[in-house]
Amino acid sequence: MQRQRSRIAGWGTWVLVGLAAVAVGNTEARAGQEVPGSAETEEVAEPDEAPKATESRAHYTIEARVDVPSRFLEGSLTLRWTNGTDQPANDLWFHLHHNAFANNRTTHLTEANGMLRGLKITDGWGWQRVTRVTVGETDLTERIRMEAPDLDETPEILRAHGDRTIFSIPLDQPVAPGETLELQLEWESLIPRVRRRTGIKDDFLFMAHWFPKLAVFEGERGWNCHRFHMNTEFYADYGQYDVTLNLPEEYAEGPDDEGRWMAKIGASGGLAEPVRVEQGRVIARYLAPTEGDRLRKDPVTQTSPLVHGFAWTADPDYLVRTKRFQYDEWAQKYHTEVQAAAIAFRRPLESIRLRDVDIHVLIQPERESQWERHYEATAVALFFYGLWWGEYPYEALTVVDPAWGASAAGGMEYPTLFTAGTSRHTAPAMYRPESVTVHEAGHQFWYGLVGNNEYEAAWLDEGLNSYTDSEVLWRHYGAQRASTRYSSLPVWGERPAPLPSSSGWIGPLTAQRWALPNPAGWRWLEGMTLRPTAVSPFVAWYRDQPFLTFVNEYTDPRWGDRTTYLRDPDVDPIETHAFAYRDRASYRTNSYQRPAVALRSLVGVVGRDAFLRGMRHFADEWRYRHPYPEDFYEAFQTGAEMDVQWYFEDLFRGTGTLDWSVRVIDRGAWKDAGFFLGDDGVWREGVAEVAPPVESAEGEEATEEGEEQEAAADPVEEAEESRLRRQEVVVSRKGTLRLPVPILVRWEDGSEQRYTWTREAQDGSQWWRLPLPESDQKIQAVILDPDRLIYLDRFMFDNQWYAQPKSGRALRWGERAFTQYHQLLHFISTFGG
Repeated sequence: MQRQRSRIAGWGTWVLVGLAAVAVGNTEARAGQEVPGSAETEEVAEPDEAPKATESRAHYTIEARVDVPSRFLEGSLTLRWTNGTDQPANDLWFHLHHNAFANNRTTHLTEANGMLRGLKITDGWGWQRVTRVTVGETDLTERIRMEAPDLDETPEILRAHGDRTIFSIPLDQPVAPGETLELQLEWESLIPRVRRRTGIKDDFLFMAHWFPKLAVFEGERGWNCHRFHMNTEFYADYGQYDVTLNLPEEYAEGPDDEGRWMAKIGASGGLAEPVRVEQGRVIARYLAPTEGDRLRKDPVTQTSPLVHGFAWTADPDYLVRTKRFQYDEWAQKYHTEVQAAAIAFRRPLESIRLRDVDIHVLIQPERESQWERHYEATAVALFFYGLWWGEYPYEALTVVDPAWGASAAGGMEYPTLFTAGTSRHTAPAMYRPESVTVHEAGHQFWYGLVGNNEYEAAWLDEGLNSYTDSEVLWRHYGAQRASTRYSSLPVWGERPAPLPSSSGWIGPLTAQRWALPNPAGWRWLEGMTLRPTAVSPFVAWYRDQPFLTFVNEYTDPRWGDRTTYLRDPDVDPIETHAFAYRDRASYRTNSYQRPAVALRSLVGVVGRDAFLRGMRHFADEWRYRHPYPEDFYEAFQTGAEMDVQWYFEDLFRGTGTLDWSVRVIDRGAWKDAGFFLGDDGVWREGVAEVAPPVESAEGEEATEEGEEQEAAADPVEEAEESRLRRQEVVVSRKGTLRLPVPILVRWEDGSEQRYTWTREAQDGSQWWRLPLPESDQKIQAVILDPDRLIYLDRFMFDNQWYAQPKSGRALRWGERAFTQYHQLLHFISTFGG
């Protein structure tokens, strides 16, 4: 579905109702928006304009009780929802995300072919059921209707499909613009086994999108409430949460000497009061944002911070470690980055500051030694993301290390809390857990503070976050070093060439797969094979001989984004609904690495300072709001003060690709033959040029004696010494993308010349011959994009030309590959005795 959004001609054209903000004690007037106390607009719109709506707000008070052995949850909530659009809402739509794991015919599991994280789902199912809904004295429970957008919604289709992740409730009275509705709801759940993001594994709990959650009302477009697809994440209104959890006593530790209990629980926000233990149960109440955060104004919006969800986790095995992120410490370490940001944002250096933040790490005992690495990766994300995209406005951030067997909960972001993912025997150069930690911490900004619709524009947070996390990783950790694991034990380096395939005739030849004959046609023998070389990890180590055959590989994560982008560069436009890409590979490429590569190349087009200003303007303008792609394009260009709409049209709404190449032709020096006309009008044989008349010091023409002296020099010898070379450089382009590309020409004396093949010059032409000056110097090198600012080129091996290429690296790599296959053949030969 193509999103249509209205535009306004200028600030303050429309003024909408603000009773919502008054009702919840949180007036949120932004620059260019007034929030009066009247339900009437103050001006009349032009026919082609629409009112500029404020944002709706959803505030939850939740109580939940969990019985861990039975996986059963009972909950109740009070929802106060304010309609911030210009249209009345006649009904309410809710998500029941856990119903995606109720059976194998839900949208989520159908699209995943019944597989989650590579495993067929046969047990551990879960579900949610609303048992009561009331608005005031009116019971609406009987009005609940299960919905399935994008399907033929007949009762038969709904029953056959098995998806119960959305329901709607008609209202007696519409919720008018600016009005606030209060609703009470009760529900119960069977918590699913952890297989994607949420659930239970033994006594480990991770609860995400675990309560009936209101969808987003978008005025004329209605409720934006998509089914829970395999490739989609989430979308919700901002608000405040007050959540009380009731769990078994095993999730608390204590009491200490002063009678205080410590909960082995992590949650969005922070504790509102001390933990209590009563009748074998631990009671923990959380506020998100915390009370302290609510009293502190966000420095960007000058309003109280908000969140758009609440997640929590509990595990008796958690070790809780806390360390404070201190801005001054990091600013001193990266003072040049702070100075660069001040210049880019045109702000005084002393005005660049971020708040200090408590980082809580919930680590598993077997990985306790890694807790400070989790802290460091989180802290560096808070520093750089905050420096570039605006301060993290909350007092704490919680990092969760999922339990063994619950890794499916890892690598996911929630308000003020996220899950990482690691293993034992790792080093920082491996980027584990550093990469996932920086990425998920970064989501506190992209999607946490700028709340795009992840169903329809997942790239708006994943792509912007992927761009940023690679920039952060490179600055703080340097290149990622490749490693290979044998039974979870790492060895530095990797194979220089792949192992032989097990398919076709190679499989039997290398003893990887021998199909057993079955002349009798026994069913139990059908499809059985022997795999003599299917070896244990330790035998594989002997086979590979890594210390003899492996090569070191170091990867700049920014160029790693490009490598992944090249796997699927032109199947779908980036600007595609997350559930509408061709397949999961296209979803991942176009939501993560491809927009990261497009943004990084945009830096090369507009310059780094303009890029930072454009991105920061978008982040500030849409903080605690719901932007769509066109909002990003508009805000970026406003902040960058540049018109690059063509770039967004080509790169984000198209599927064009680009491949530059350069060709250099050197035919050597001219050998003069024939007659040449001199400047004096005389034809001479074999002489290409003659020196002009010599002038005297007074500027008069030289004497006859002076002319005779000049003529005494041999003109042919002079021409031989300054003979010009026949050289040409031709730059070519394949693909439909047209980007300006700088070109560097280096001569043998070390001098350089730069050219630019402009976007306009590429219109209608796939090649350009450089206008080289006449010279007797040989060209030593020609390099396209010498500063490596454009990452979109599909094949970069032909982007440079050198008169004397180096071949030593290829020889060294080839020697390692030869050794690897020599060892492999020796290993296979042992199976023949």
